[in-house]
Parts: sequence; structure tokens; C-alpha cells
Amino acid sequence: MNRAPIEREVGTVAAVPGVRGAALLDLEGGLPWATSGDAASLLMAEAASDHWRLTLRHGRTFGELGTLRTQVLIHADGRLTLVACPLNLLLVTVSAEPDAVDWRHWKSCVGRLHAVLRAA
Repeated sequence: MNRAPIEREVGTVAAVPGVRGAALLDLEGGLPWATSGDAASLLMAEAASDHWRLTLRHGRTFGELGTLRTQVLIHADGRLTLVACPLNLLLVTVSAEPDAVDWRHWKSCVGRLHAVLRAA
């Protein structure tokens, strides 16, 4: 598998104004596939994958809501946005708070990442 296009698309997500970093992680173990941004954001991204897995472990509780697609964790000074991706991967985006991200642009970047992953 050629990881260069995947790394490029994660870099594009991280380059959206207001974003501090982005990481594409293996959902089972939280290991990074591709990262871009400051070191603190990347460390937070790996820890955030634990939050996702915890929610999945409580699947019966949330089952009537359907498949988990996105989680947004908002703190006083930052936001973590977690998105399910193809190939059992998780994209974690760390951004500033108060919110300054153009989420439509971010969403189009995530769509391109998904397309690259589906083609991999």
C-alpha cells in the first residue's frame, strides 16, 4: 500500500486554519498511520482513540442510535473531533477553542481522505 497519498491527505486536514494537528490511527490499537501537526496534539489524538474504544465497548447502551460515526469533545481551550474512517481507522483532529475552523472545508478534506483510503 502506498501511504504517501494517505499522509498527504492527513496533512491537508491538519493545514485547515484553526487546526493544531491531525492523526489517522488504527482503531484497534491506537497506533498512528499518519500524523501532522504539533507534538502535543498528536499525543492527545492517541489518547482520544481510547475514548472512542470506550464508547464502542458500551455499544448496547448506544445501540439504538446506530453506528458511531463521529465524536466531538470540547474543552475550554481545545476541541477533539474523532471520525470513523475506512479500513477500521480513526481520524482525530485537534483544533483551538473557541472554534475558528471552517468545518465545511474540513469536511471536504475528510471526504478526500476517505476516498483515498477506500482506493488503497
